[in-house]
Amino acid sequence: MMLIPMTIITMLFILQHEATIRLPYKQLRQMSTVFYLSHITFISAASIPFHYILHKPMPLCRYILVLCLCTLFYYIISWLRNKPHFGWLRYAF
Repeated sequence: MMLIPMTIITMLFILQHEATIRLPYKQLRQMSTVFYLSHITFISAASIPFHYILHKPMPLCRYILVLCLCTLFYYIISWLRNKPHFGWLRYAF
C-alpha cells in the first residue's frame, strides 16, 4: 500500500536536490563490466556451499557473498593490470 506513495516522495526528493558528489565514473564503468562478466561464475560457485552444507537457500547471504567476490575479483584484476606481464588487461575493459 505504501510502495507507490513512498516511491513518489523519494523521486520528488531526488529531483529537487542537486548532486554535488563527484563519482569515479571510469572506475564504476570498469567495475560494472567485470561484475557483469563474472557474476554468473560466482553465483554458481556460491550455490554449492549453500546447497550441500546448509541444505536451504539463503538468497540474501548468497547475494552478499557474490557481491563481495565480484568486488574482490575487480580489485585483483585492477592490481594485475599494473603488472608487466598482465598489461593486456588494460585493454580488456
